[in-house]
Amino acid sequence: MSVGYNPKTITDSILFNLDAANIRSYYNDTNNYFPPTGTAANGTDTSIAFPITGNGSFKRVGYGQTYGGYTIQQSDDVYRYDFLTNGCNYHGYSISVPKGYQLKFTYDYYVDSSTSSDYPLNTMLSGVEVSGQYGVYQYAPNSNKGVWQTISALAPKTTAATQANILLYPGNCGNTRMATSGFILYKNVRLKLIKSDFDDSTEKLLISPYMYNETPYSTDGGGCFDFSTATGANAAASTLGFGINTIPVPAMSNFTFSVWIKNPPNIGQSGLFSFGGTDGFRFGINPGSVYWLIGPTYAEGYVGFLSSLNSSKWYNVVASYDRNGSLNNGTPNVTVYLNGVYQGRTNTSATQTPMTLNQLGGIVHSACCTVWTGKLATFTAYGKSLTESEALTIFNSTKSRFGL
Repeated sequence: MSVGYNPKTITDSILFNLDAANIRSYYNDTNNYFPPTGTAANGTDTSIAFPITGNGSFKRVGYGQTYGGYTIQQSDDVYRYDFLTNGCNYHGYSISVPKGYQLKFTYDYYVDSSTSSDYPLNTMLSGVEVSGQYGVYQYAPNSNKGVWQTISALAPKTTAATQANILLYPGNCGNTRMATSGFILYKNVRLKLIKSDFDDSTEKLLISPYMYNETPYSTDGGGCFDFSTATGANAAASTLGFGINTIPVPAMSNFTFSVWIKNPPNIGQSGLFSFGGTDGFRFGINPGSVYWLIGPTYAEGYVGFLSSLNSSKWYNVVASYDRNGSLNNGTPNVTVYLNGVYQGRTNTSATQTPMTLNQLGGIVHSACCTVWTGKLATFTAYGKSLTESEALTIFNSTKSRFGL
């Protein structure tokens, strides 16, 4: 159950909530919306027709045949398209897509080594066409033949419920094809829907989150996002994470982040969540402390833990960005709690001014810092400073999920 919907925890002033285990804050549909067409025969290709059919024709490849060192299995869905004609070579399905979903399109493809030397005359492989919103097309990344290659594309979030055409599209539309002779194989074509909306419980902020790529999911901690494979020199270059299109916290007043994390990176200025440049905020966790920044005065620092975190254990970290000093006799500060216990605080600038947040950011994909590479189970933002008793309530009401 999401932290935001747990009646035993702190629910007032929630700005947004992300819970890897909760379908209401994150949704990964395991259904395949590009279902197999035709029946594979033993060693023999058979003609097929998709519901949407353009020029040319596809065949279902029989199992037991070997291409590029791979022998087609009976469990595989493999389709063959011969480069025989120019024209609009689209074939596939039309599906209904609800508002707020991203479409992930994946498959392996193989251009046979017998294909003519003029390959590629055209490099288009496939496309996702969302009616009235956008078209996203996939292209061959190189001119290699005789080898299997993988395509993985994540389309933008739909802005309204609509229809989408999911197409194998060898050679595009018009007086084109991929080569004058030869063929292409598509193996195990998959289309699934991903909903990356956070739960905006109070409807105060329309933050419109989205994924940069499908974030690896792990069952650890009852369900978590595992960012250990994040890449890039900084958070803005990461291939993973969630982006946010609008300011996710109050520009001037207090806010708090509560997270369940495991095995944070051993670096200082890590970008678990940051927004804006020096005019915004930054939040990171390492084994020994919480890193923070509050702009536009560019005050930054660390709040140390009383003892270092164990890389094999889950922890609840709560960081209150107490801009009006409600926790500290009127002095602005950042206060940190670990598993409901006060760890310390660091004072920020005495004068607080509104954050302008000119650069977009997000979770593990933001405007600054080194990529954060730990495991994240929940992330809840509050529009107020939390006290130690409130942090303890959060910990006690959610700890059983993490074996504590």
